[in-house]
Amino acid sequence: MALEIGEVLELVDETPTVKIISIAMRNKKFYDYKPGQFFNLYLSDNSNSENPADYKLARPYSVISSPTNKMYLEVAFKVAGVFTGRLANLKKGDKVGVNGPFGAFTFDEAGKDIVMLAGGIGITPFISTLRYATDKRLENKFTLLYSSRFANEVTMRNELLRLQNENNNIKCIFTITREVAAGFEHGRIDEIFLKKHAGNLSEKTFYICGAHEFILAMVELLIKLGVDKKQIKKEDFGFVKK
Repeated sequence: MALEIGEVLELVDETPTVKIISIAMRNKKFYDYKPGQFFNLYLSDNSNSENPADYKLARPYSVISSPTNKMYLEVAFKVAGVFTGRLANLKKGDKVGVNGPFGAFTFDEAGKDIVMLAGGIGITPFISTLRYATDKRLENKFTLLYSSRFANEVTMRNELLRLQNENNNIKCIFTITREVAAGFEHGRIDEIFLKKHAGNLSEKTFYICGAHEFILAMVELLIKLGVDKKQIKKEDFGFVKK
């Protein structure tokens, strides 16, 4: 879909390094996407411009909103560079260029028993999927294994716990690697951790999203444990410029 102009509805702090931006689109076709897909967000030197040609600087971001939400697109992003710094300074009413959706890292309802492996900000496409599955009352089973460095870096933990409480088919496990904190497991996702929380791996579908090193480690682990490559889907956030 061609680039069009969206309007910032809200920009809130989620963690010390992650913000969530809500963008309303005049063209409602932008709300027709699949859980797990991403959009390109564009910035202009004039954040009030209505001219799509003024929006040249772009980065891709997975949406965390569900396709069932026809009011706005919601994106969580880590503030870690020039582009995200500018995005973080937008105000309500400012304009953003948007085009998409793109991407094949999408939820397939045919997979009845799904394990999601998320590293850091790689949680974003999974939030969209879990919201969608809950809204649609799907019967698919989801086990989310979410690894972060510190407890205060876990993105949308309260929302994930809400979805778990509302949907008996969702189980969320949070682990942190650089501190010990109540309510979290400690350590990286390894063979013991995976077998403990995911059980028998042979008939499950695995979705992996995070930094490049996280992707490589998880794929290597799954293959070592006998998981067929056809059971593994991945989205690498390592290429994204800041």
